[in-house]
Amino acid sequence: CPERCYACTAGGPIRRMNKEDREDRLVVTPLIDWFKKQKPNWGIHKPAYTTNARGWDIEAKRENEYLLIEAKYIGGPAISSFAGLVVAPLAKRDLHWKRPEPWCCWAIGVKPPRNMYQIFFDYMARNSEFWKHYGEDLRMKYIFFVREGEVTRIPFTYFLRMTKLYADRAHGKTLEERRQIAERALAALHKILELNQKDELNEKTVNELVERYWELAVVTLDEGRHLNTKIARTKGHTRRVPRPDTTT
Repeated sequence: CPERCYACTAGGPIRRMNKEDREDRLVVTPLIDWFKKQKPNWGIHKPAYTTNARGWDIEAKRENEYLLIEAKYIGGPAISSFAGLVVAPLAKRDLHWKRPEPWCCWAIGVKPPRNMYQIFFDYMARNSEFWKHYGEDLRMKYIFFVREGEVTRIPFTYFLRMTKLYADRAHGKTLEERRQIAERALAALHKILELNQKDELNEKTVNELVERYWELAVVTLDEGRHLNTKIARTKGHTRRVPRPDTTT
């Protein structure tokens, strides 16, 4: 590979890996490394063999939080991979731990460039009501996007709200414009969650987000109840855009 992408340096060109190798090296392994850096510490369990179809790709557990994670690497046609993610929470699988009650998650490896985000938004925007009930009934917690070893964790409910915002803004736009909107949406949310975790969300940082990622950053800020207090301190920035409709 002339660009020396992460897929090559992680164990050889993608074309030389089978499906299980790609998911293990480019999604599962980077995500486990990410979990090991988090505090409080996570207990991690993964099948001994990547071809083990009976268990989840990753089980992560710490006090009062237990995540069951299905991993997919999407480097080409996406529909079959999306289908595998959708049916994963429906399967009855052996669990390594019995308590607490688990949450289901998706881990999605994305091959550069990140056009896959636009495809994923379009895919889920077709039936927002279905995904709302899907997330509630199957206890969906997070979507982990893994790109070149870097992990972005997005709460599933946040992603559904972002999908609605994306659909409103992308309607009637060209393919290239939709890709840019999808990229900005995820970039804004990733930065917001990062700043909130570091307790660095303040007037200055919101100013920077608004300037860099336009009003979607402020709308996304309003989605988390635990962020509402911090939003109120940002001296009028929330008046730049309408408050999102929470009745749907």
